[in-house]
Amino acid sequence: MSDISQWLDTCTKQHPKCHIADKTPLPSRVLEIDGSPDHPPKLRLYRTAPNEMGRYICLSYCWGAEGSPVQLKKATLSRFQQHIERKTLPLTFQHAIHVTRQLGVKYLWIDSLCIVQDDSEDWREQCPRMAEIYHNAYITLAASAAPNPQAGLYFTSDDEWDRGREVLSTSGRHAFRTFARTPMTDMNSTGDCEPLFKRAWAYQERMLSPRILYFTRREILWECNEQAACQCLHLRGKGSLKVTLAESTDARDFSFRWTDIVTEYTRRELSHTTDKLPALAGIARRMHSLRANDTYIAGLWRNTLYLDLLWCGKRESELATWQAPSWSWASIKREVNFLINEQKVHGFRSMLSYVTQHCTPLHPTDEGCFGGLQSASLTVKGKLKSAIWNYPGHSLTIGKAHRHGSFFKDTYYWSEPTTKESPLYILHVGDMFSGGHRTESYYLGLRQVDARLQTYERVGLFYERERPSSLERLWQTIEATTITLV
Repeated sequence: MSDISQWLDTCTKQHPKCHIADKTPLPSRVLEIDGSPDHPPKLRLYRTAPNEMGRYICLSYCWGAEGSPVQLKKATLSRFQQHIERKTLPLTFQHAIHVTRQLGVKYLWIDSLCIVQDDSEDWREQCPRMAEIYHNAYITLAASAAPNPQAGLYFTSDDEWDRGREVLSTSGRHAFRTFARTPMTDMNSTGDCEPLFKRAWAYQERMLSPRILYFTRREILWECNEQAACQCLHLRGKGSLKVTLAESTDARDFSFRWTDIVTEYTRRELSHTTDKLPALAGIARRMHSLRANDTYIAGLWRNTLYLDLLWCGKRESELATWQAPSWSWASIKREVNFLINEQKVHGFRSMLSYVTQHCTPLHPTDEGCFGGLQSASLTVKGKLKSAIWNYPGHSLTIGKAHRHGSFFKDTYYWSEPTTKESPLYILHVGDMFSGGHRTESYYLGLRQVDARLQTYERVGLFYERERPSSLERLWQTIEATTITLV
């Protein structure tokens, strides 16, 4: 606990960006831990009063295939408010209670014990509050290495090098034992081997918590708004996107922080594809509070729409059940990247104008369109041109010019060769310039849904290099038109 206490003391006393009030609004329910550190804790579920303030800790963990064997249900609510037998809880929960006591904190929040699991109304009421619950927590404990609640917080590494190797001196006379470990350069370097780091919901918990302790297989890691640290002392620097989010005032800089988050988020796993937007809603709400003059649109932002639209799936995706409009990265299952980065943006010129947007939340009681959606559309004004996709390759024929540009489909299901009667449409999003010359052009690949209503859906992304003069003249003759993307 000495490392944890030192990190926490430094953070609370020396980090202005990590400062939160000594007491914050408590969640609707918390686990109350009573008793002195020398005696077994007394544990019960505590129903807080409206606007009650206090200090509490959150637990972030993997539910696993079976979830927790002990959960808050309608039938156990009254009993849990009287007493919870600590030894009946999964090991991860018991360890979290121990750490909470050691840190001198009275309250602990664990979702499966503080939200009534078989009450849909309670879930609907509590889910939108989870972002604030993690944001207001004194610290979050992340059971990074545990695949389920039974595994616990604490692990001993089975790494061969951690046990040491016998080494002989150059003379061969003396032997000594040396220890080595894989260096950790940033907070994501353990992501491939830690179960919690693979969960999409846990990513939001990490990003929203002002302070977080990761209990990994090798050691305990610390991350806050100003510092990332480890017990091995090798990890240095900020290592966190949370600071850069708060510091981003320029719209383009803000966009890159957001696209970094989306790229990292889409690498993670979701049990239900319909959670794609809800599992990021807390971060989106938090970012909106930093940029109240912007509008969140199904995973994109109005002020940087021309950049946020230029996403590309790492691989073609299978067709998922509808969870987002086709123009949103949330419409596919795969990891996504964005074509315009910080190095390229200063030469980028948008050719697209925002007109309006419409979205219908999945639940009428939801405030705004940050979570699940019933429907969403985006109306824009730009230059639109029909094209023929030279299937199965990547080039398009535009007018009389045969282009060897790169067209990338979003999903497997759309693979029919296009014709003059059923063309692909490309919407000009923007151009990249260097030294006063256009070097690249970017387009959305669209399929017409309704000619009368001028509605289209996205099917892919197209970009080309160094547009020839004949094609340049063709684009100059095209008038911008208003269309709706669905």
